[in-house]
Amino acid sequence: MSPSISAVDALPLQQSPAYARTLRALGRHTDMVQQQGVGRMLMTGMQTRFGLLRMTGRGPLWDGDDASAQAGFLRRYRPMIINDEASDPAVLRRAGYVQVMTPAHLAVLPLTGDPIGRASQKWRNAWRRAGRAGLTIKSDVYDCARDSWITALDQAQQRIKGFRGYPLHFTAEFARLNPQEVLTYVAYDGGEPLAAMIFLLHWPSATYHIGWTGEDGRRTAAHHRILITAAQDFAARGLTCLDLGQIDTQTAPGLARFKLGAGAVPKRLGGTWIKLRGWKG
Repeated sequence: MSPSISAVDALPLQQSPAYARTLRALGRHTDMVQQQGVGRMLMTGMQTRFGLLRMTGRGPLWDGDDASAQAGFLRRYRPMIINDEASDPAVLRRAGYVQVMTPAHLAVLPLTGDPIGRASQKWRNAWRRAGRAGLTIKSDVYDCARDSWITALDQAQQRIKGFRGYPLHFTAEFARLNPQEVLTYVAYDGGEPLAAMIFLLHWPSATYHIGWTGEDGRRTAAHHRILITAAQDFAARGLTCLDLGQIDTQTAPGLARFKLGAGAVPKRLGGTWIKLRGWKG
């Protein structure tokens, strides 16, 4: 039986204390606001010529379903931009927000039970193929110097494919401030690395951060082996779910199939909303 969405709801990276510590060290304004029985959200800010532009990512996180209290919470703290987690759109409109981007979907892998048993048959076949290839999976705490080859390949991959992830100094600072919470997994054929993944831990969840694979890694399905190994390790640590990032069936259909084939549950976010100027609410 597939888990419900509620079974994989946990603390998003962008609402975690680890994320706040990292942004604060990098010079970003951060403010965790909370109202008992209503909700909480981590707000970050950028200084502009018009003043401090405050926003929240993957928030707010609501404690109940009191629409009036939730709208009051937003009117009180007034982030200019909300990349919403899962609010009722009526609440956001009531608080004076207008939607400017439609909701994205994430792939969230539950870490309860046997991870490989949750995968599709085709995905499990690829995982077995990686096992027959005799790959060795090694994991370690992220080290900026030792693992610089992974981040360099990821940066090159971003340029080629035209997307942007977190900057290198974010990864380095997150690792410095959150010891033991950035983990590297590498698949080796003998002494040759074929593929790698880096994960960020923010209890009780984990988030996929960076991945790379070469031609031999794709041929041997090395990422299938890495992901299950990491999922089993995280489950043993007591983590509840692994955020695999956005599902994009238009521009990255193969990656979407990989995530969903692994047994990830699609999680619908709430879209991007902005505060209407002059709205008192």
